[in-house]
Amino acid sequence: PLALTDLNAMYGTVEFQKECETAGLRPVHGVEITDDRPVDTDPVRLVAGSLAPGRPRAILLARDAQGYAAACRLTTLRQVRPDFRLLRELPAFLAAEGRGLFCLTDSVAVLEAVRKAAEEAGARDPSDYTGGALRVLLTTAGGELGPVYRRLRELDTWAVRHRVPVVAGGDVYAARPEDLERQKLLASMRSLTTVETVPADRCAPAGSWLRPAARMHELLNEFATACLESEAVAEQCRFTHALGSWRYPEFPLPAGETTESYLWKLCFDGLQKRYRQVTGRAMARLQEEIAVVEKLGFAGYFLIVWDIVRYAADRGMPTLGRGSAANSLVSYLLGITHVDPLAHDLYFQRFLNPERLTPPDIDLDFGWKDRDEVLEYVYDRYGRDRTAMICNINRFSARSGFRESAKARGYGDRELSRITRRLPWRLIEGPEADATLAKRPESAGLPLDREPYRSLMLQARQLNRRPRHLGIHAGGVVIAGSPLTDLFPLQWARKGLLISQLDMYSVEDLGLVKIDLLAQRGIAVVADA
Repeated sequence: PLALTDLNAMYGTVEFQKECETAGLRPVHGVEITDDRPVDTDPVRLVAGSLAPGRPRAILLARDAQGYAAACRLTTLRQVRPDFRLLRELPAFLAAEGRGLFCLTDSVAVLEAVRKAAEEAGARDPSDYTGGALRVLLTTAGGELGPVYRRLRELDTWAVRHRVPVVAGGDVYAARPEDLERQKLLASMRSLTTVETVPADRCAPAGSWLRPAARMHELLNEFATACLESEAVAEQCRFTHALGSWRYPEFPLPAGETTESYLWKLCFDGLQKRYRQVTGRAMARLQEEIAVVEKLGFAGYFLIVWDIVRYAADRGMPTLGRGSAANSLVSYLLGITHVDPLAHDLYFQRFLNPERLTPPDIDLDFGWKDRDEVLEYVYDRYGRDRTAMICNINRFSARSGFRESAKARGYGDRELSRITRRLPWRLIEGPEADATLAKRPESAGLPLDREPYRSLMLQARQLNRRPRHLGIHAGGVVIAGSPLTDLFPLQWARKGLLISQLDMYSVEDLGLVKIDLLAQRGIAVVADA
């Protein structure tokens, strides 16, 4: 088993599971929740150089689906509430949700907060109060026991006194020791400093790489049960995402209708409105398309898109379905698109066919003045706890990786521009990558075989496709049939919107409905004219 516990976020939970399955590992889903305020009275600090010295933290690991959903809810709370305080929120949270997860902490402030809450509730001990969730975390510093031995003894003593199991662990920011240099490079980019001047508290602790189990047993030999408890905790964490099965929200249907019967009714009404005379060709095409839609289980998806378009049409808002949706007669009859696929002999199979395993992708354009009102309708119609904008994870490209690596090394923009503008947007991979790059006309003559350019190019390759920063998808909206925070955490975007912590690819992997509601200036200009 392998656990992923990002800081106050779960952006990679779906992608992490897929990578684990490819590598033959069992994923353990979790998150590390911290507090923004340091606790000066805490006698036991995190190791020197930690990313959060003196700050309370709790590491949550999901045992089952209920525990995973609870972790998502607490992560959302940590992100959206500016007054969030871990010491205030965590005890009650564990009392209510503890049976579905494990809570690991090496903060005495956190342990004491839980102990005090347990005492006030009349519980026998903190473990009983939290449903067996609480564990005292024993972490090593840089692969050595000496610097933190006294700290571990104090934690172990506390655990024995209050009958809480101890568990072995440690911060891991790299798979191998040499990868910590890349973490330092990323930390300098994040803090807008150079590699030489980046503050130590912004970098990963020394030695925070993934050690073999044998080494951990050796380091914590005096605390014999800690490593055994780690294995027991990992064994009980069995939650995995159900990928590839669709989770459609329930469309509010008229009495006596099913999604399939109501879609048929709307399409037949549209057939009579769009065509003065219903031909056998049109009827045969409609039957063919609806048979495919029903076989794939996408009837509810079309009803949701139709409902959004209907709302806009009722208020005189021009709208247009773009892309391959125009190949569908169903889309035309529902008013989603406005091009007759029969008149132009457009192939429905390009839009949807029995071999397709993903829902149809319909992009809806609205005037830039109208899009926000349509969004508000979607939020109100399907529930504000079940609807959110989708985040976009921007990643390093060849140019941005080279430029940011060079800036972190102290090079100026003018010096870099003459190089970066001649690099491709996508890196060329493979053993002959440098030779292939040199043959490109725009890249010919670049001094990439000399220092410092050789090292900068190597770092650009290491950063390629790695996450850079978070944004908002241009128009992607996710709609679920249950609260979104049971599936993934939410957070505020800079524009004041709640967005998912999963990007569009992970949202689709979870089988959720994603619809693109796009703001288009051209439509607004035509309407004004």
